[in-house]
Amino acid sequence: MTPADALLRVDNLVMEFPAGRGRKVSAVANVSFDLHPGETLGLVGESGCGKSTTGKAVMQLPRPTRGTVRLGETDLTALKGASLRATRPRMQMIFQDPISSLNPRRTVADIVEEPLRIWRSGRPEQRREKVREVLEAVGIDVQAARERKPHEFSGGQCQRISIARAVVTEPEVIICDEPVSALDVSVQAQILNLLEDMKTRYGLTLVFIAHDLAVVKNVSDRVAVMYLGKLCEIGPHRPSMPSRRIPTPLRCSDRYRCPTPAWTPRPRIIWEATFPHPSIHLGLPVPHLLRALATDVCTQAEPQMQAVGVEHFVACHHPLVSPVEIDR
Repeated sequence: MTPADALLRVDNLVMEFPAGRGRKVSAVANVSFDLHPGETLGLVGESGCGKSTTGKAVMQLPRPTRGTVRLGETDLTALKGASLRATRPRMQMIFQDPISSLNPRRTVADIVEEPLRIWRSGRPEQRREKVREVLEAVGIDVQAARERKPHEFSGGQCQRISIARAVVTEPEVIICDEPVSALDVSVQAQILNLLEDMKTRYGLTLVFIAHDLAVVKNVSDRVAVMYLGKLCEIGPHRPSMPSRRIPTPLRCSDRYRCPTPAWTPRPRIIWEATFPHPSIHLGLPVPHLLRALATDVCTQAEPQMQAVGVEHFVACHHPLVSPVEIDR
């Protein structure tokens, strides 16, 4: 992909946090990816691998330690103060906890209208009409909900309100930080369908962060896999997703299955692995420390991204040749 084709371009993103006694925790290490206009990139990995930190660093919340984030022709990491603030309407975020991300003291109408008031978008009557439009688009009864507060709604309804707040400024990119992880399975399906409808209606480009591969495979055009702060695989979505060519401890294809009456369980493959602490993995060859397949080179050199298919890349010294499929 050339820079002109990318709506969002992340290059060598690094996010470090102090850990006391002069040590640092590398939460995100040299993460790079591009995002096409209208595309949904699924970012998956186990808890604590740096998915949410990556999303917040892209939003400059907080600013990354090193690396660049470009939105179109704008380098967000080079902006400060009012210049950075002026780019906020172009990129929004849906946070993981739908209830705590909403101001408990404000009504639903105020919460959704607030971004428009901050940016002085239109006259008051135009802002109220825009609020009515987006609330109806996400399936919220405007008349019944306008003067109510977040604690009067269920988790699924609060997530719909969060989505309405995110799209009201008509952004180019929305980062969805595990938007369905706190919801019941039946509500998850509704929110996922809603995101697809909103993507089509408003021409959105999404980064969908999750740890559940069964969810990601239904909404993503491409999927990136993270482990201990690094990208270890990125490739296009396929019906047999993921076409896993990398033996990471995550083993998404063995962990997440969708039971159906016709589904027959297969024997599980148990991978024995070492899990280094993130505070010491700077420069360490992660995530490929599986004793079953590891060789000396795995402990001596960090694997670099290599192509194993069309737009499919892995960082592994011993990538699996045959794809591993998920049972449908």
